[in-house]
Amino acid sequence: MNPFDDPDGTFLVVVNDQNQHALWPTFVPVPDGWHEAHPAAPRDVCLNHIERTWTDFAPGGPTRPADPAAGRADRPPPSTSRAAPALTSTTSPAHPRPPTT
Repeated sequence: MNPFDDPDGTFLVVVNDQNQHALWPTFVPVPDGWHEAHPAAPRDVCLNHIERTWTDFAPGGPTRPADPAAGRADRPPPSTSRAAPALTSTTSPAHPRPPTT
């Protein structure tokens, strides 16, 4: 079984400078450019954390600066209708899943 898909595994939630989140097995070193955003926990706890906190899948997320000329953020408010994807054998923090539209 792929360790990223282990339902009984212990994981971290890691985040990069583009505010992209990833589920990461605790026994694998966190890659450069990523930092721990949630401590080691069961897979479902980490996925729930990602779902609650990663509401905008666009790179940069909701923390992008506002456009002063427009007087508002440069994108619409984040959507809360999509669940955050977990990493699988085809995704990794080095190559996160592209945003869905």
